[in-house]
Amino acid sequence: MTHFPSFCISFLPKTNSRQIQLKNWLSLTGLILVFSNQLLFRLQNTNYYTGHYSGGMNAECGKLKTSLENILITFSTPSQYTFSAVLVKYTNFRENMYRFLLLFTFFALHSQVEATNIVELVNNLSRELGVTTNIIYAEEGATHLPEIASELTQPKIIINANISCKVRETFDTPLLAVVLLNNEFSSEHGIHKIVLSTLVRLQHTDVIFYAPHELTAATENWLTLMTLYFNSGFHNLLIADKRAQLQTIQTFPQLQLMRTSFDAYLQQRQTWWRDLKGLRLRISYAHDPPRTLIYRQRSTGQRQYTGAAPQIFAAFAQRYNATIEPWIAPNSADFNIDHVCSERLRARVVDACSDWGVYSAESVVSTPLQLYNCYLVVRYAPPLSKLYYFQVPFQPAVWLLLGVSIFFVTVVTSLLARLQCGEWRLGRLGLNVCASFLYLAFDLRPLGWHLRSQLFLTLFVGGFMLSNLYIGYLSSILGKSVYEPQIRTLEDFRRSNITVMAHEYQDFVFQQYGVPAVIADRLLIVSYEEFLVHRNNFDTQYAYMNPEITQELFMYQQKLLRRPLMRKLPNPILVALAGHAIKEGWPLEEVFNKHSLEMFAAGLYKRLKEEANAKTILLGYVDFAKRERLDVKPLGMEYIAMPALLLGCGYSIALITLLLELLRDKMLARKKLY
Repeated sequence: MTHFPSFCISFLPKTNSRQIQLKNWLSLTGLILVFSNQLLFRLQNTNYYTGHYSGGMNAECGKLKTSLENILITFSTPSQYTFSAVLVKYTNFRENMYRFLLLFTFFALHSQVEATNIVELVNNLSRELGVTTNIIYAEEGATHLPEIASELTQPKIIINANISCKVRETFDTPLLAVVLLNNEFSSEHGIHKIVLSTLVRLQHTDVIFYAPHELTAATENWLTLMTLYFNSGFHNLLIADKRAQLQTIQTFPQLQLMRTSFDAYLQQRQTWWRDLKGLRLRISYAHDPPRTLIYRQRSTGQRQYTGAAPQIFAAFAQRYNATIEPWIAPNSADFNIDHVCSERLRARVVDACSDWGVYSAESVVSTPLQLYNCYLVVRYAPPLSKLYYFQVPFQPAVWLLLGVSIFFVTVVTSLLARLQCGEWRLGRLGLNVCASFLYLAFDLRPLGWHLRSQLFLTLFVGGFMLSNLYIGYLSSILGKSVYEPQIRTLEDFRRSNITVMAHEYQDFVFQQYGVPAVIADRLLIVSYEEFLVHRNNFDTQYAYMNPEITQELFMYQQKLLRRPLMRKLPNPILVALAGHAIKEGWPLEEVFNKHSLEMFAAGLYKRLKEEANAKTILLGYVDFAKRERLDVKPLGMEYIAMPALLLGCGYSIALITLLLELLRDKMLARKKLY
C-alpha cells in the first residue's frame, strides 16, 4: 500500500498562525489522497475480493462498480468511458496529483524555512545583543519583506525610500539593521546610500545583509559591498543567504570574506579588535605645548612625540598592536594648527589629530570625557602703596562711622555747654573730642563737674579701645605687604581697567560660542606669536583667556613663587564638551572610545597632563616664573611718606582751626564795636 509521506509536515515550524494554516491544509490534502488511494486499491482488487470473500464484501464491491458506471453514463456515453478506462485515467490522475502535491509542499516548505531562518537569525541576534529596535532596509524587488517583517519580535522600522532623517537623532538604544536585497544586488544601488546616510555616527551597529540566493554565486560583489561599508566605518557585518549560510568579514591584515556561524560571530565581534596586526594609524601632530610636544632626541636625532594627547594614541597603538604613522602639521599659529587638522580630517588623509576637538554638530570627536573650560586669567592684586596704609586698618564704613560719631559728640557737648555756661565753645570741645578718639590728653572744662566726669569716662574708654586697635593693626601691616582688592568676579573685572589679549583662533572660538559683553568689549586681537610673548612672560598689564590644560601649565610655572602673579576666576567663561578629533566613519572609533574611557577612569589623563607640564619646562619651551628677591632692605621713602602725610594733615587741620578762631574773634570784636 502506498501512503502519503507525512514526515514532510513535521518539518514545518510551529511559530506562527500562517505556518499552522499551511500545515492544516497539507494534512487535509494528505488525508484526501490517502482516502483516494484506499478507494483505488479496492477498485483494482475487485476480483480479489470476489474470489476470496463472499457475502457482504462482494455485494459491496459490485454496488460500488455499478454506481460508478451509472455516474459515467450520465455525463458521457458508455462507449467512451468503461470502468477499466476510468480506472486507468484515475490511476494517472492520482500519480500526477502526488507529483503536484509533493512539488507544492517542497516549495512551500522551502519558502517557509527560508523566511524562518532569517527571522530566527534576527530575533536571536537581537536577544543576544540587547537590541530593542530593528531597522529593515528593503531594496526594490525584495518580495520577501512582508513575510520577514511580520515575524520579527522586536519593534521595527521599515525604510524602503530615500529619507533625510538620521536615526541617531531619534533613537539612543541598541539597534540592529537588516538590509533585504534582491536577486541582482550591487554596491551601487540606492539602498546602500540610504543605509549609510541614516546610520551616520552609528557605525558600531550590527548590519545583516540577506540575499535570496547562495553566497558563492556573487563573492566579488559581496566583497565590494563589504569594502564600501567598512570604509564608511561599519565593521559588525553579517551576510545570510537562503540556505542560512553566514559570512562575515576579516578586517586585518586585509579585508576578506570568511564563513562563520552564529556563535562564532558573537565571539568574534568581541575579540577581533584585540590584534590589529600592525595596522597603520595616521595621526596628525602639531607642536602645541603642553598638549603635543615634538622634538628630536639628542642621541639618535629621531623625532619624539610626547604630551598629553600623543601618549594616549601611543598607548592605544601598543595595546592593540597597531603602528602610528605621524603627519606633522606646521605650527606657525594656533589657528593654522586647527585649520590643518580640520582639512586633513575632511580630506580623510588622517584618522585622528593630537589636538582636542570641541564637540559640535559639525565636527566629529571621540566620546567627550572632559569639559573644554576656558577661564579668564587676571593678575593677582598688586601691593598697595605704603602711602595709603593709614586707611587700611578700618574699612570705609568704619571711617564714616567715626566721623559721624565725632560730629555728634561735638554737637552734644556744645549744646550742654550752652545750657550750663551760656556759650557754645564749639571749637574747644571739638578738639577735645578728636583728642579722646586719638587717645590724647583732653579736658571738658566748659562743662560742669558731674557731667564732665561722666563724659570724660565714656570718651576715654572709647578712645582707648579705638586708638589701640588702630595702632596695633597698623603696626602689624607695616612689616608686610598689603594688596589692593582682588578681582574675583566679572563685576570686579568690570570695575577694573584691564584689557583682554587674545589671538585669531580664540577670537574665532569666541564668535562661535559667545563670551560675556564685558570681555568682548575689551578684546585686543594680536598675532599668535605676540600673544605668546606677553602670556609666557606673565605680563600683568593684560588679562588672558586660557583653556584648562593651558591654565594648568600656567599655574605650574608659578608653583615656586611665594605669591603667584596671575590667577583664574573661579567660574569658567566658556564651557564646551571636548574630545579627540577623529575622522568621520573611522572603524576604530568605538574601540578608541573604550580605550580612552578606561584611561580616563584610571586617572591616566591627569597623570599625562602633569608629566606634559614638567616635560614642557624641561625641554625649555617655557620657564618657571621669576622668583622675587627676599633680601633684607632698609626702609625707603615709602615708609616715611605715610607719617609725613598724616603730620601734614594734622598741621593743615590745626591751621584751618586757627584761622577759623581768628575769624570768629574778629567778628565778635567788630560786633562789640557796633
